[in-house]
Amino acid sequence: MRRVFQRIASVMIGACMIVPGAAPAQAGDGAVLLAQVVPRQGCLSRRDAIKAVMSGQARPLSDIRDQAENAASGEMISADICPQGGKLAYVVTVLSPSGKVAYVTLDAASGRLLNVRQ
Repeated sequence: MRRVFQRIASVMIGACMIVPGAAPAQAGDGAVLLAQVVPRQGCLSRRDAIKAVMSGQARPLSDIRDQAENAASGEMISADICPQGGKLAYVVTVLSPSGKVAYVTLDAASGRLLNVRQ
């Protein structure tokens, strides 16, 4: 299941979030796949997020994934790069094994944990 989430997350950098009420599709191994994704309001588009990573303004998503998952004790299901206080921050949605959703905010440049909201 972790592999499914990693594959989804690798194509979602900076552009997507789960749409509340969207019907999830089931993968063959029982993992839930995202049925519909939309840009998170106010955050970078996929193209701008890639530019931020390429220019060094943000770390690659693979560098911060483990920290976000450990901070909220779950699996990352989406990530966005958003302006916050004149800097860029990752806003990572994490799903716990019990089904609780947490939002982890990390400084995009350093990867430093800024906030965990459940």
